[in-house]
Amino acid sequence: MPPTSRRFSDYERDDGNYLPPMNAREWLAYLQKYQPDTSLLLAHETDLHEATRRGLQIDWEVEDAIELLMLVFPLFGLVLAHLETWWALLLDALDQAQKLRNSATQIKILTQLGESYVVFGKQAAAQNAFVLALERARERRWQEMMLAAYIGLVRAQTYHLNHEFNVNLSHQLAALADAVRDEKLRALAHQTLATVYGVVEDWPLALGHGQTAYFYWQHQKDHLGMAQTAFLIAVIYRKMRRFDLATFFFDRSQESFAQTNYTRQYGLNAYEEGVACLQTNDYEAAEQWFQMALQEFNQLSSPYDLAMSHHGLGLALTGLRHSENARQHLKQAIFLWQQLNNQYEQANAYQAMAYLEGLEGHRETALAFIERAERECRKLPPAVKKCERLQKHIEETRREILANEFGLH
Repeated sequence: MPPTSRRFSDYERDDGNYLPPMNAREWLAYLQKYQPDTSLLLAHETDLHEATRRGLQIDWEVEDAIELLMLVFPLFGLVLAHLETWWALLLDALDQAQKLRNSATQIKILTQLGESYVVFGKQAAAQNAFVLALERARERRWQEMMLAAYIGLVRAQTYHLNHEFNVNLSHQLAALADAVRDEKLRALAHQTLATVYGVVEDWPLALGHGQTAYFYWQHQKDHLGMAQTAFLIAVIYRKMRRFDLATFFFDRSQESFAQTNYTRQYGLNAYEEGVACLQTNDYEAAEQWFQMALQEFNQLSSPYDLAMSHHGLGLALTGLRHSENARQHLKQAIFLWQQLNNQYEQANAYQAMAYLEGLEGHRETALAFIERAERECRKLPPAVKKCERLQKHIEETRREILANEFGLH
């Protein structure tokens, strides 16, 4: 028999952070009743982890431990990127849910696993988790669960932009987005669609879904959702060179991020500042911003963030004619893009390396990188519209190498 739960009146605390030891069931009841702020959860991450770990091993407490894990994993695993610490618990929870034959819980765990695999750069594992979740949700006609799985699948192919990109997944996600009652899922679906259409540079669709997502997050007073979506809209406007609107939404994102503990925000902000400096050929400032981004992302677990930071730093250093340092960062970017199987960014990095080698007068090496860039670019489907622009960029670089006359890129 389970022990008698302690009374919450026993949990009075003097400093606003300390709580006495609790098991998974007690933690779950406490969080559901009091909905404490994030600072308390951060102060008790070790306690929550241990309570969840123990609960998953106790028959009468396992369901509470799984529910507790579903409550806290988004914060610790995805917002704070403590993936390696919490991953094992997700796998244990999935094993227990399978033993209990609890399909709904299995689907929830699979979508969380898939999301964490996306962040960690494991495309195949992410896709398998989301496909399995989708299949189980379809069997039971659970639209909310289907939508969650589609969100995961679309996010995965956005991170890993390659020949497997399937625009039909985005269409299916859009068709389901407003067919469910869960407003948070709706918001996340539209935010995901804004992301993917932004990545392939279909600006009207990206902005439409972004504005819809922002409306839903605002209605829910979800500061993290508002911050991420406003930041996404700012990036889209920056790419469109609508700098006034980009600045407006960037400021809105900062106001909302200030209300959260989202660890990734500092690196993202620094990275975007670096990109803005690249666009004005202010390479010294760009280098400083990308160095800051790299420093921030080195503390997290996302190879995608590291890849884009090394890539940006390589471009800035090329502009400064610090060729050897630029070469090292571009090589690291290429390695990480290969690990992520992101063929678009591989092509981009190969083009950057070709330009650098051409500047240094290494014509044969430069042309070899151009060939690699073209090869990767050709693998991408027509739905990735920005490939046309990249192909023109590659052709321009080839002409510059052959003529030994280089302009600013």
